[in-house]
Amino acid sequence: VNEIVATAPPEAPNVFLIGVTEEQVDPLKQLIASQPGVLGEPELSPSVAARIVSIDGVPPEQRAKGEGRRFNSGSVMWEDAQPAYLKINDGKWWAKDSEEPVLSVNSNVAHNLDIKVGTKMEFESNGKTIQARVVALHEVVTVRSAPTSSMIFNRAALDGLPAVYNGGARMKPSSIGALQRDAFKQFPTVTV
Repeated sequence: VNEIVATAPPEAPNVFLIGVTEEQVDPLKQLIASQPGVLGEPELSPSVAARIVSIDGVPPEQRAKGEGRRFNSGSVMWEDAQPAYLKINDGKWWAKDSEEPVLSVNSNVAHNLDIKVGTKMEFESNGKTIQARVVALHEVVTVRSAPTSSMIFNRAALDGLPAVYNGGARMKPSSIGALQRDAFKQFPTVTV
């Protein structure tokens, strides 16, 4: 704990929010904003369970090298606009209203799975097939309070799939207990 305290950025979250549904995101943000001692707006990111089926028509295990051999499933997410915490290494971020299913892949994962801009990927999530084209390769350049994923889609690609939101907020330590009590009363399924 001492090492985390010594190395964490001063604005790092000290309250974590886990298991938030899409319907709870805005009301939970409003609850947090109404609390005393809030030191910044909470960040919540969507997470959708997905499995890579193929990369340019080939199963991922046949393309993988190094660490990529273990990477074929997990959670993916969407972002409407290019987040400030990402740097694009190759390609270009999509327009906010883009309807074509597209994604950006973490550059290290892309290297290990031999993914390039233009690669076509197929995923399976909750019985639905998602076919998307890689339009960018990225790296995470700043610490953030919400989780991120190696595979970030535009919203249209993941439309209709169940998502859970996770993230964090920064508060004065003396105010956290009141937030936990109020959140439990209004959102008993959310872990704070």
